[in-house]
Amino acid sequence: MNNIPIFLTSDDNYAMYMAVTITSILLNTKSFIDFYVLDGGIEEDTKKGIEKLKDKFDNFNIEFIKMEKNLVKDFPDVNHFSRNAYYRYFIPDLKPELSKVLYIDTDMVIKCDISNIYNIDIQNKPLYAVPYLSESKNTDDKWINHIKKKFKITSKYINSGLLLINCEYFRNNNILKLLVETTNEYANALECPDQDVLNMIFQEKIGYLDGRYNLIADLTHKKDPKYLKDCLCDEKGCILHFTGGGNERPWLNAKCVCGECFWEYAQYTPFLEKLKNNLAILEEKKKEIKPKLPKIKKEYQINKILSKITFGKMQKKFKETAKDLKKAIKLAE
Repeated sequence: MNNIPIFLTSDDNYAMYMAVTITSILLNTKSFIDFYVLDGGIEEDTKKGIEKLKDKFDNFNIEFIKMEKNLVKDFPDVNHFSRNAYYRYFIPDLKPELSKVLYIDTDMVIKCDISNIYNIDIQNKPLYAVPYLSESKNTDDKWINHIKKKFKITSKYINSGLLLINCEYFRNNNILKLLVETTNEYANALECPDQDVLNMIFQEKIGYLDGRYNLIADLTHKKDPKYLKDCLCDEKGCILHFTGGGNERPWLNAKCVCGECFWEYAQYTPFLEKLKNNLAILEEKKKEIKPKLPKIKKEYQINKILSKITFGKMQKKFKETAKDLKKAIKLAE
């Protein structure tokens, strides 16, 4: 049986969560995994912590691939997304010997055998991914409708958190060049950077995976709680995605939807105590901020307005203050 190549992208801020993602894969998959981490600035001590997982698991190798920031420095900085997300564009060229690979976001928990996805016959499709819930269920979603209209996307809109990538297709069709050109062309319009670009380029060509393989936890809980429960209980397993710009993530919110699934796997990592301590500190900060929330919101609006009518150093100062205040609001809400 061939090894399963899995790519992940992380800086030091997300590396502990990535360790949980890796652990969840290893606990549910017997196949040997080759992990390739696109390293956007992970500290050596953190890498050593991740490599300690070899004390518990013998079915994986891990390689940290140092990524140069210059590769993505000219790409747009969009909302809460890190520019590291663009590193996935380069995956097929980083390992030219690989014909297909999996890419997995570091805010996912894998509660199934990942070989079930990797072993799909990819045929001549550029990639496989999961459409958003409203696309799979054929229900109305204002945001999805807005994005599809904005970028003239006629097929189902997919989430780029989990991708089965046909590397040969990418290399043979010079897709990297197309990805870079499209990103630059729509730089001022993108809302979900790499995701919007992948949907634009590959619409009508994407292979669709079952929705259980990328369940956006809080969104699915709100829109179809029965479906979420059924997937969690099904012996086939599922994949949970703690995505979004808010705080619906287990390491940010003690009451996060399906947060217990994250902590179930976190206990096997060397980072458990640090993760728990960080969450406890955040919970205390929330208690401090909540009484001040109306005042903080008012200050945020003022700084936001001032950042649009000033210039130079003053504009930069108001932008940074607004950004910090927005983080405080998201944390408390």
